[in-house]
Amino acid sequence: MVIINPGNPTGQCLSEANLREILRFCYSKKLVLLGDEVYQQNIYQDERPFISSKKVLMDMGSPFSKEVQLVSFHTVSKGYWGECGQRGGYFEMTNFPPRVVEEIYKVASIALSPNVSAQIFMGLMVSPPKPGDISYDQFTRESKGILESLRRRAKIMTDGFNSCKNVVCNFTEGAMYSFPQIQLPPGALQAAKQAGKVPDVFYCLKLLEATGISTVPGSGFGQREGVFHLRTTILPAEEEMPEIMDSFKKFNDEFMTRTNFIIITAVLLLIIYKNNWEREKKRGEKHFLFLGGLMDLRLSDCHECVQVEEIKCDPIQIERTIRN
Repeated sequence: MVIINPGNPTGQCLSEANLREILRFCYSKKLVLLGDEVYQQNIYQDERPFISSKKVLMDMGSPFSKEVQLVSFHTVSKGYWGECGQRGGYFEMTNFPPRVVEEIYKVASIALSPNVSAQIFMGLMVSPPKPGDISYDQFTRESKGILESLRRRAKIMTDGFNSCKNVVCNFTEGAMYSFPQIQLPPGALQAAKQAGKVPDVFYCLKLLEATGISTVPGSGFGQREGVFHLRTTILPAEEEMPEIMDSFKKFNDEFMTRTNFIIITAVLLLIIYKNNWEREKKRGEKHFLFLGGLMDLRLSDCHECVQVEEIKCDPIQIERTIRN
């Protein structure tokens, strides 16, 4: 089983109770737990601090602390270092037989081109400056400043998303991401279908085209059927965040209004063209085009009302025609 704590893409932190439940499950099912803990320094609230899987495992005592196999990961790519290009990281193995550890160590040791600079970075990460060291004050000041700025950026982004129409976002408790839910109206779903795109992919592409903001559709993360998200990072410069969120809000609210407008227009047109239907019905027709051929309707008589069996349309063309 793999867990990411703090989480990617949701930006949430697991509680001690969460971790205990996961470890008990792994014990009962005899699963190895892979604990991706690379965002452990990136915490932006005080209610749910980072707790390592190993600490919880050891605190649980026997038989869990003696039998659950755990691999813990960390890296210089995240935290306040953000040295992604250095490709430096480590993993620690708990409760694995010595022979297994020896074989994995052997595989890791035969790399033809060990990354020397990354190993230096790793040494600095696991052994940072200590009180009394010449660089300690500067290290503390800079690392604290980076994390405080990220905390402010997380709040700006969460508040910005929650001010938008049909967008709901949990606060980014940790890591480097926000994962807002985008509640797409029927018109947007229809437009995405016409474009041959998954709805949240369609939304993200329109966002990119309109604003230059690049996001990842939630469908890439296995979200629940019929629910749509996007993932974005809180890493843009702090002074640029308000402008970015203003740009997102402007796009989103116009997108929601426009796609809702398409459905409302279609309903109004059905009412307006009811007389056309009555005329076509007398001639025995069940299928006709209107609005310059932009909407293809298949209707059926339902006693005293009109029932729409199928609508095929180009929403963008309909909107453009109506506005003209």
